[in-house]
Amino acid sequence: MQKVALCMLSVLMHNSIYSMENEAKRVCRRNNTQVDLSAAQRAERQRKQWLTNNLFELSASTEELASLFIKDYIRQGADPNWCDHNGVSPLHRSIEAGNLPVAHVLISARARIDKLTNDRLTPLHSAVRATSPLKRGGLIRYLIACGAQKWQTPEYSPLRLAVERGDYMACIALLSSLSVPAFQTTVEAHVAEELHKLKIELTLPDENGLTLQQLALDRGFQAIAHLVDPNKIGQFRDALLEAGTENP
Repeated sequence: MQKVALCMLSVLMHNSIYSMENEAKRVCRRNNTQVDLSAAQRAERQRKQWLTNNLFELSASTEELASLFIKDYIRQGADPNWCDHNGVSPLHRSIEAGNLPVAHVLISARARIDKLTNDRLTPLHSAVRATSPLKRGGLIRYLIACGAQKWQTPEYSPLRLAVERGDYMACIALLSSLSVPAFQTTVEAHVAEELHKLKIELTLPDENGLTLQQLALDRGFQAIAHLVDPNKIGQFRDALLEAGTENP
């Protein structure tokens, strides 16, 4: 809440400065004085960077009220896809913080839903390791419904991360959620394609030669080992068909 309060003060200060800048420009025009275009352009770039920096800082807030400020920042020109030196975007941060309202505002503003960090992690990876365990399943399903690709990073997929962490519910959410199909693809054909990709994922060994089931058994996650048994992928067919029917 303190971060949001500081943000409110910052917005008020910015609006005051912005109003004074506009007034100065109006005075110049009224007096037939030439406004330095390059200086104005620099000022505009600085203004937008200021907004973008605030958006980025606030994107990790757990307060739902933060979404209102972020929406206003974007309206004024903030870049929802700006990343830090690690390639982390505001969407990565909002998802990991478990703030769905902020994530919704960012995605509505065309934040890249499959943006990779320097470590090749997507926002879907961030959902798997969200700070609130109770929100992970909902975040995962929301991102997939918005078009996030489960198999974008086969070398280290969100499912592998969930297995490593021993997160049974995150595994269930990933395995039973259906990604957005290609244009004019039937639900049945799309589910068949998803199961084929899942089969590849479950049989693909990691750099240590372990499949997902072997990894789960090695770490003592018996229930997860049953989930990721490549011989039992048919158990998710009905759930995927149901997901495809609910989200055509």
